[in-house]
Amino acid sequence: MQTVQVTILVLYLILMVGIGVWFSRRKHVASGEDFLFAGRNLPRPVMIGTLLATWVGSGTIIGGASFAYSYGPLASIFFMAGTPVGIVVLYFIAKRVRRLSTHTVPELLEGKYGLGVRSIAALITVLAYTGITAYQFTGGGYIVSVITPLSPESGAILVALVITFLAVGGGLKSVAWSDFISALVIVASLAIALPLILGGEIGGWSSYWDGMPATHTTLSGGLTPLALLGYFLPLFLLILADQNMYSGWAPPAPRRRRGAPRRASS
Repeated sequence: MQTVQVTILVLYLILMVGIGVWFSRRKHVASGEDFLFAGRNLPRPVMIGTLLATWVGSGTIIGGASFAYSYGPLASIFFMAGTPVGIVVLYFIAKRVRRLSTHTVPELLEGKYGLGVRSIAALITVLAYTGITAYQFTGGGYIVSVITPLSPESGAILVALVITFLAVGGGLKSVAWSDFISALVIVASLAIALPLILGGEIGGWSSYWDGMPATHTTLSGGLTPLALLGYFLPLFLLILADQNMYSGWAPPAPRRRRGAPRRASS
């Protein structure tokens, strides 16, 4: 058992539970709006952190690394491009979505296409997030099992308990602030690990590039255009329909005309 890694893991879990306990107080979660949307007033850095931690999880890091290993770093551009392209699309529709102030993506669709589409969207969302949640628990359990005597199954149960407590205890506030801390850890860890692995373990970029098969140095990685599109679309479509992308921001306050009298408070 690796004492340093286990100590860091235990301290991290204690910090996460502490955040959940802090934000589970009624002072922070006094209504359903607070629970679901953190009152729609999360600080910008926290919102950025929770979106980063939500998106850059075990699926992105482990899955992205696996794709780059299987098909090469250039082909992985198509695998990862769905996220930035989706962000650009969301940028142009964000204001309109915020003005609607809906609670869920299916509810947003209902306003345009009716109850039937909302029901179908809700079913698709449940199925999609069941799989996403499952592989996040599985990835977390695997990481725990690497540095502790726990099995991957036991590690997944531990991860599930902590995450469920954060979600149920303090709602989006506890989730967002714990994600903010996790985002700092993720960015710092990747920034430290990349040069250590690339420079120390692999022997530099040239050694890495020369050691790859010929297909791995091409833009397609040996995949057909249809296969590349199949890897691009899931992340692109997921980010467009991701509930996290529509939560937490306050709807824009109505602008008061210059010189208009303020309404007297009752």
